[in-house]
Amino acid sequence: WEADALTFEITFVNDEAERLLGYPTNLWLESPSFWADHIHPEEKEHALQTSLSGARSGHPWQQVYRMIASDGRTVWVRNFCKLVREPEGPTVIRGVTVDVTREIEAEATLKSAEDRVKLALEASGDAVWDWDIDKNTFSFSQRWFEITGYSPSDLTTNLDDLINLIHPDDRAASLDQINEVIN
Repeated sequence: WEADALTFEITFVNDEAERLLGYPTNLWLESPSFWADHIHPEEKEHALQTSLSGARSGHPWQQVYRMIASDGRTVWVRNFCKLVREPEGPTVIRGVTVDVTREIEAEATLKSAEDRVKLALEASGDAVWDWDIDKNTFSFSQRWFEITGYSPSDLTTNLDDLINLIHPDDRAASLDQINEVIN
């Protein structure tokens, strides 16, 4: 798509716009405020301000916001925009708009699941630790620190140091269990 850099009036749009939102391409071109009129009301001010700031900066920019499709659906889009100064003509914004609805919804689902797991762990009163084997990093729940009496500054990321925290009588069985899970 292409738009006037001062008014944001759409001056060119391809057929993908119709596939994305369901509006015929001629509507995009006939109404000077078509784009702004179809931004989700909660996103409109921010989307317009981001576009204005991007156009003023002269640097490429991206923005993610919601639009309202012709069937009433909310569609999350990501715009990749660039200001283009034509030698003989107006300054325009050229951009590509991509549907990111699935990504946004997946992120929201993941965030919700993470929140539920966190809530369940906090409610259980269990001490939890996690070892990212690929990165060789460890993380510990607040409850782990409360139960063990250690503080974050007491710990290193060295596996041998952490193994030494295990009671000597329990160390061999604990290492066997860890190896069983890893292998």
